[in-house]
Amino acid sequence: MKNLNKKRKGFTLMELIIVVIIIGILAAILAPNFIGSTAKAQENAAHAEHRSVVSQATMLIAESVGSGTPIAVTDLDTALGNTSGNLPYHTTYAISGNVLTITTPKDGVTLNPATDHVTTLDIQ
Repeated sequence: MKNLNKKRKGFTLMELIIVVIIIGILAAILAPNFIGSTAKAQENAAHAEHRSVVSQATMLIAESVGSGTPIAVTDLDTALGNTSGNLPYHTTYAISGNVLTITTPKDGVTLNPATDHVTTLDIQ
């Protein structure tokens, strides 16, 4: 009789299956939370970019009123370091008459007038 009383080492197949099932259940519960957080993070980043552009534009308007020189879109490009003409979250800005309009898509990708962040500033 050769070591019949020897203790078993390792896990049984049933124990491994139970662990895999538990991991699968946890992944099914947590995965939607991570997927949704990516979209929310992108929305927050687009909103932050919009606030940054509005802040920079407000500062430029204050300086132009003090100096008497009108503000131009190129001034805002320079202040933002926007040499390529494209901001990461597709924020656009345009001057029409005495109004500066700044628009950022809510999701940072697709313009949608119903949900976009839009700010208008008087530049007189």
